Amino acid sequence: MFEAMDRMENILSNQKYLAGNQLTEADIRAYTTAARFDVAYHGAFKCNIRLLRGYPNLNRWLKGIYWSEEYPEFKETTMFAAVTPSCVKLITVQERLLQGIVYWS
Repeated sequence: MFEAMDRMENILSNQKYLAGNQLTEADIRAYTTAARFDVAYHGAFKCNIRLLRGYPNLNRWLKGIYWSEEYPEFKETTMFAAVTPSCVKLITVQERLLQGIVYWS
């Protein structure tokens, strides 16, 4: 994962979006993971080598899409509360319950 983030950081050092200077499907797909990274993946899934905020170009790209007046749909549909660690923990417990593998302490 961090190798991919390093590659994205390098790509975004020379251009506004991942595939050039226009928003493409690559940006949309990457955004859905990137927007949740610091909030959920970094802590809950132990992807904690570094925060996305530690990548200046990737962070600029993410903020640029989120705050974009041209594409307000990103901000309108990004629900950070839905991916907080407590919510991720609840989802994990629900999945384990469905699989019958929850251990109560």
